[in-house]
Amino acid sequence: MLNERLRVSLETYRGATNLGDRRGQAMTIDALYKQMTPEVRSAMGWTPTMMAANDHMLAGDEEKFGKLLMSGILANLQATQAQGGLTFSG
Repeated sequence: MLNERLRVSLETYRGATNLGDRRGQAMTIDALYKQMTPEVRSAMGWTPTMMAANDHMLAGDEEKFGKLLMSGILANLQATQAQGGLTFSG
């Protein structure tokens, strides 16, 4: 169930991610990770090592494509929550 809710939360970024631009996806994962309980992180298999790799990937994509505004990421998380995405309060 959590993985399906995550899929909904990341759906907006699928096209860009498929084209090699993973900034939106990586920023969404960072935002969600920061607010998750340790139990949810564990259930999803999200570890500090995974997050370090995510942050490294994000840094490379920001160097290549530029930075995205966090406000857009947060707006997407709130919108997708209403469509079955992961709960986000930010």
